[in-house]
This record gives sequence, C-alpha cells and structure tokens, in this order.
Amino acid sequence: MRAMQTSRVITGNKNVSSISLTDIVVTGGIIHIVDQLLSIPVSVVSEITAANLEYFVSILNLGGYLSAANTYVNEVLQVTDVTFFIPNSEAALTAATNLSRSSNSTELQSIFEYHVISGFAGYSPLLKDGMQLTTAQGSNVTITIQDGDTYVNAAKVTTFDYLIANGVAHVIDDLLNPSDPSLPAKPTTTATASPTTTSSSTSAASSTTLPVSHSNHQSHSRGRTIGLAVGVTIGGLLLLGALIWFLLWSRNRKREAARAEQENLNRTSVINTGLGNFYYVGSDQPQPMGMNNRGSIFSKSASPPTVPQRSPSRLN
Repeated sequence: MRAMQTSRVITGNKNVSSISLTDIVVTGGIIHIVDQLLSIPVSVVSEITAANLEYFVSILNLGGYLSAANTYVNEVLQVTDVTFFIPNSEAALTAATNLSRSSNSTELQSIFEYHVISGFAGYSPLLKDGMQLTTAQGSNVTITIQDGDTYVNAAKVTTFDYLIANGVAHVIDDLLNPSDPSLPAKPTTTATASPTTTSSSTSAASSTTLPVSHSNHQSHSRGRTIGLAVGVTIGGLLLLGALIWFLLWSRNRKREAARAEQENLNRTSVINTGLGNFYYVGSDQPQPMGMNNRGSIFSKSASPPTVPQRSPSRLN
C-alpha cells in the first residue's frame, strides 16, 4: 500500500520516524526512506524502565512479582504474540496496595495474569468495540470504545502501542480485577422534567389558547403571502412570454416585407435586343422602351427607341 506523506513508522519505545520518500522499486522489493534510525523492540521489562512507568514498577514490587520464585512472570515474558495492559496511575497503585493486603499468592498471580493476553498482539487498530479477549488467567476482558476513548473493562487506555520484543503493551489508568469485570459508565444525558399537573398549570394551559389562535392566524397570513408571491411570479412569466412572442412576430413581419420587396426588385430586368431594350416591370410580358403600359417605368412623353438603319452599300 502506498504510504502518504504524513505516514509514520513507530518502533521501540514509541520512537517515531517520518517517511520522506516512498515506493522505490528495486529487485526483490520496495524501499521507503525514513528520516530517523529505527529502533529494535526490547523486552517488556526494559521497555517499562525506558518509558518511566514508575507506578507500575511500584505495583510489581508491591505484589512481589519481581521475585525469582514467581516463575509465571518469566513464562509470560517468553511467550510470543502477547498483549500487556499495564496499569500506571496513582489510582492503580492504591488499588494494588489494597488487594495485596487481602490477597494470597494465588490471587496475586491471577491479578497479574489478568493483565496479559496470550496469542494475540493487539495493536491499537485491532482493538474493536465490544471485543472480548481471553487473558492468561482464563477470564475475559472487554474492549469498549466510547466517545473516542478505548477502555479495557472500566480502565481507560492512556497510551497505545509500546512495541516490545514479543508483542505490544498499552498503558491503562486503573488496575484490572478478575473479580470486577465492570464496564465504563455510560454517558449521562440530561432528562427533561415532565410538568406537574396542578391548578396553576391548568390555568396556564388555558391561557395558551390565544397564542395558539394567533399562531394559526400567522400561518394563514403566511399562506396568503406565499400564494400572492406565486401568483405574481406566474403573472410575470406570462407577461414575459407574451413580450417575447410579440418581438418574434414583429421580426417575422419585417422579414416577410423585406422578402416581398426583394422579389419585386428581382422581377424587374432588362432585355437587350437589336431592336432596343425591353423591361420586365412587375408584369409577365416584356414592354418596349417608350410604351405607356401599366407597370411601365416610362412616362407618356417617352419616345420609342430609334432603330439603327443600315446603308445600301452594306445590304449586299
């Protein structure tokens, strides 16, 4: 998949490297250029120290989990594809202190293993709302996504994706207890108080008659206003259509008149013959020059055309 310019690579102790150049095709694969050296994930113990998770270190010391006699801790560290939910807060330390006073070694082991998911490297994109994960202790924890926050049971995830040698670790704000798998509280909504029916409320209800009638009057007035606006709009469209039709009609009349005048001009022509000029002047027959016929363009005083005479010497 092509990496965007904002793509990042997170390694080790949440070291972030930005991808500056992508998709360089080479023999056998593709190269992406990053701006920082990538760090190799270390063991969860080293990661806890590097991330300064001081409350969690105190919890481990308080429960005796760092003792060599507790082999179950070393067993978890050797398993691959593990998800750790690490409690690191003052509230978590207080809860661990109270439990350590009232719990035996077996119960303390159960509490430790309840924070470990074996066989599933649950990176943050893989954690879905309503998902149930089986812990190393045997019971399930429930993932809840609410208002953009992710919860493990009722504990909120404060930091995601510490990459470690055998999986991933997420920091939570409270201790998980297998005896209390409660979920986070649902967001509270402000309920609207229903009015109490009394004599005063009855009189108030009766007093609302006039505003309702006034509202109806306003709605009728609004309806008349809308109807008037629609009528004016339709009338304007009809007037505009009539004006356009009149302009087109006038233009056609002018075109027809011009066409008729051009046809009359085209019917007037001159025929040159040896006897004179004959004209077509709006009639079907040619008229000789000088004739006073209807449609002739010559006056009564016009003389007939003179026919040229040949000399006797040219008759032969």
